[in-house]
Amino acid sequence: MKAHDPRSPSRPPRAPEPPPVTRNEPVRWRELLGGLQGILLVAGDAAVIVAGQFVQCWTAAAEGNGREPAPGEWWPGAMSLAVAVVGTVGFLAIYRGYRELHRSAFAWGRDVLTAGLWSTLAVVAAARFFHPERPIAAFTMVPTGGIVALLLILWRVPFARRARRAWQEPPVDLVSTRPGEWKERLPACVRVHPGTTPARRLLITPDVPLEERARIVSQALAQRMEVYLVPEAYEIAVARSCAVHLEDVLLLKIRPVVLSPELRALKRAIDLLGATVLGCLSIPLCVLAGALIWVEDRGPVFYRQRRVGRDGRSFEVIKFRTMVPEAEKDTGPLLAQPNDPRITRVGRILRTSHMDELPQLWNVLRGEMSLVGPRPERPEIVRDIAGSNPLFRLREGVKPGITGHAQLFGRYDSDPASKLRMDLYHAIGWNPARDVAALLRTIPLLYMPDRLRRFLGRSMGWRPPPSPTFPRP
Repeated sequence: MKAHDPRSPSRPPRAPEPPPVTRNEPVRWRELLGGLQGILLVAGDAAVIVAGQFVQCWTAAAEGNGREPAPGEWWPGAMSLAVAVVGTVGFLAIYRGYRELHRSAFAWGRDVLTAGLWSTLAVVAAARFFHPERPIAAFTMVPTGGIVALLLILWRVPFARRARRAWQEPPVDLVSTRPGEWKERLPACVRVHPGTTPARRLLITPDVPLEERARIVSQALAQRMEVYLVPEAYEIAVARSCAVHLEDVLLLKIRPVVLSPELRALKRAIDLLGATVLGCLSIPLCVLAGALIWVEDRGPVFYRQRRVGRDGRSFEVIKFRTMVPEAEKDTGPLLAQPNDPRITRVGRILRTSHMDELPQLWNVLRGEMSLVGPRPERPEIVRDIAGSNPLFRLREGVKPGITGHAQLFGRYDSDPASKLRMDLYHAIGWNPARDVAALLRTIPLLYMPDRLRRFLGRSMGWRPPPSPTFPRP
């Protein structure tokens, strides 16, 4: 039988295969080592912590009896050492110690120091529990914890520099109809590509139309570019949705921004416990703040204002007065600005240290607010913002809070749309761990806020780096 010739005209020619859209590059050692950065960082942290525990226990045993300690005397035990390692690594994870290393040295150094101090307290408690027969040498354990925290900061400097170079060296293509506005919002470590050739990273802002975004994303992914998208509020809600099948129809069920009754009860219990403890601890600070406010201008100490709470119900929020009396008599309701002339000298200190928020613990005890949640806004401002962005009122599905995602990661003058994105991200899919992590992350902002860094930078002659040039819209 004669073999069939594939070139015979009796068989139609094979259609050409489409070009590949995605490409898997061969594995390179450099890429593998870059992926091991997290493992190396955790291993280095553990080594520093173990060395610090060894030195502290050796020093405490040596000072206790005045002789060279034996190995059995300085070794704290497996449990205490495990608490030191696991506790420090856990607190570092809470304070973003293993991600977003491209932040400023002030920001991540502050968080690493706070994680080290929390870990020191955990180690002191563990040593007291597992070794009650041994006295705790606080004068050696606490300084050692501070030294370990400083060593962790120094150990992380090369990783932070490498993370910043990863953003500075490969530039970013900015896709926006308002590039000048987004230029001011991007941090200094982000370098926008000034040319016309495509870069390795792509940043798309929400002002770009949806159809155009879909086309740009598909082309960018085909070219193996890193795509970063600033989401709209509805896109955050869709990202937290669940899939539902109706035969061959795939649906995405968007959950409402409300908590179930059992989660509301759990959150209320956390609020009552936290507000009671914090209220008792803050009594001396409240007395001092009230005295300073009264001495400055003999005006009222507290300030009450109508705010919008859960389900749109209004209530009176209580704060320490930080502006001159009757500050809005002539101007009406206005959003506070960073350098508002109406703020008093004592009020500026209270705002920088966030002490003006302490009286709101009473609102938490009354059930009008929560410890963690979106910041409550005034009814007039809510009406103005909701007129242009109806999704803004989705924040009212949960109780407003003293601190929250927008307060932790936003800026003082962040626009309402940015705050809405962060508030919805925290509210949708809420769990108790989010509130605990938010409260722990709030502590560094109290004793070392970012505005203090900017003030110190100006007073020491620091100047921000020159801004990169942006492509024309």
